Amino acid sequence: MRSWCYATKMNERELARQRIEALRAAIDKLCGGNRTAFGKRLGYKDGAFVRQMLSGDRPVTEKTIRAIEALPGMKNWFSEATIGVPHHGAHASPAAAEHKVGASDAPNTGEKRGLITTVGKNTWSRMVKSAELDSQHQGTYPLISWAQARTWDSIVDNFAYGDAEQWLDSPVAVSQKSYYLRVRGESMYDPADHRSFREGEIVLVDPKGTPDHRKFIVVMVDGEAEPILRQLISEGERIYLKALNPAWPEGITEIQDNAVICGVVKTKIVTYD
Repeated sequence: MRSWCYATKMNERELARQRIEALRAAIDKLCGGNRTAFGKRLGYKDGAFVRQMLSGDRPVTEKTIRAIEALPGMKNWFSEATIGVPHHGAHASPAAAEHKVGASDAPNTGEKRGLITTVGKNTWSRMVKSAELDSQHQGTYPLISWAQARTWDSIVDNFAYGDAEQWLDSPVAVSQKSYYLRVRGESMYDPADHRSFREGEIVLVDPKGTPDHRKFIVVMVDGEAEPILRQLISEGERIYLKALNPAWPEGITEIQDNAVICGVVKTKIVTYD
């Protein structure tokens, strides 16, 4: 009996050690070793909780593991198949790196359509009703370029900490793969509308948000090399994209069947230089 208890305690200690090593590798991969940034990505105000787990003062619990594995590119990070194996980080082998990256690592939400949705008039009602459900939380999200937003669905699982212009806290709850964009141009600025967007303001975009009537969306349309920001207007069976600037040419255009909605704007950040 004593030998069995001893072996069990040894297994528990080994599991705890492996979890700490996996946590350390996850911090290296996602945040370049920055524990404060990693803590914020998990929804904490700083890195104190993370440091306590690394030191062994706090256990790496199943709840924490689920939160980390829900982050982009971290699916099954703590699984039995990968724990104890070098992870994709500063000391990862090429084989381990190849194992850890790829679109297949995206969290499985049970929904087969991707983050970026093609929307035509004939599919509008179905798309709104079947909008993906996802766990939402406040955390830290990347400020990316409009070019990156166009292909976000294909690059998010390989997105590294240094690929973003910066990482910003979210004041509202959004899905795990949300991101920030910096507003460009004057098409969405109306001095008489407090909800409009000045050039340089930063918007938080949720790829899994529901694009309802009058919501602000990031959308790919014909004739544009990168997505644009517009307000979505639904009138009966017709759907339109509206530029808030009253002087903007073609302020309202009907959406085309091949338009691609990249996400829904949840909030904006205003900075004063």
